[in-house]
Amino acid sequence: RYRGRRSQASQLRAWPRTGVGGAPSMDGLPMPVRQAYFELALALLEGEAAAERLIGLQGAVRRERVGGLAIEYEASGSSGGRLRALLAPYLHSGLATRVFRT
Repeated sequence: RYRGRRSQASQLRAWPRTGVGGAPSMDGLPMPVRQAYFELALALLEGEAAAERLIGLQGAVRRERVGGLAIEYEASGSSGGRLRALLAPYLHSGLATRVFRT
């Protein structure tokens, strides 16, 4: 999902990473990634709708069921959302769609 690769193979979290560019903060997170985490945390305190607006999901179909087939759309290709703008340089682009049989 993120560009580059983990700084150490043994690390449990996605960050810090190498090969993504940008100046990391003291803990290895680029400042836009850190800002995105803070903004999402604040939006979640307001409620799910605020977080969905921030991500750019509000009003979008996320999961649709047709008979025995369920289709889930991820927002990675959506153009909206403040978080998308902050994280765009660090994410792989493209619309991801998962299809499940139920």
